[in-house]
Amino acid sequence: MNRTAIDYLCANAFTVIGWNSVPGDTDAPPDAWVDRALADVERQRSTLLVLHDVPRSGAAENLSRFLDELERRDVEIVQEFPEECVLVESGRETAALHKVMSLT
Repeated sequence: MNRTAIDYLCANAFTVIGWNSVPGDTDAPPDAWVDRALADVERQRSTLLVLHDVPRSGAAENLSRFLDELERRDVEIVQEFPEECVLVESGRETAALHKVMSLT
């Protein structure tokens, strides 16, 4: 994103969500992302992770293992975004945006 894109998103009252976990589900071996994602879940107060639904991804084949392990660890899955992942909210730039981007 650049200043022009952010200005457009704000002018049109968009909300932009980022992420704080990229466990590498397209990397080999295809199940390695599960342990990396679980480590992020343990390390962070709230985790929003990126998984891909493309054939070369190991996400689909290993998703049940990941979800079963979250359940075993009593990790709650909610439909809320971590504050640090909300970059633009209803057209307003957030502190999280300025933290992750150098805006000029």
